[in-house]
Amino acid sequence: MPRINVKQTHGNLTKALFNLGLVDLFTPGYANLFGISNFGWLHVTNVTHAASVEVREGPGTSSSSDKTDNDISVILDRPFLWFVMDNVAGLAIAMGKMVKPSEESWADYANAPRHSS
Repeated sequence: MPRINVKQTHGNLTKALFNLGLVDLFTPGYANLFGISNFGWLHVTNVTHAASVEVREGPGTSSSSDKTDNDISVILDRPFLWFVMDNVAGLAIAMGKMVKPSEESWADYANAPRHSS
């Protein structure tokens, strides 16, 4: 599997959240953030979002004798989707697509030792 390192910044989400109905949160005197501070005019002025996902091989590789009945072999040699799932709720909390990975990621993957099952 090629190493995956994805970083994405969505900049300022304030306007989008305001348009979705979070008006009071951004309005001085109406935000009701008393659980954070007793200051009545406390409100949110800016919301930004950034995410980073890194997938890499573990410290060792398994041999054929370490394999269990649940082990599968996957070859990722074309574009694919990936998901980070919340196992309790069963929801995708992050997702992405790998369309054109960096050349060095594919070079590492192509030169990695293969294990036959």
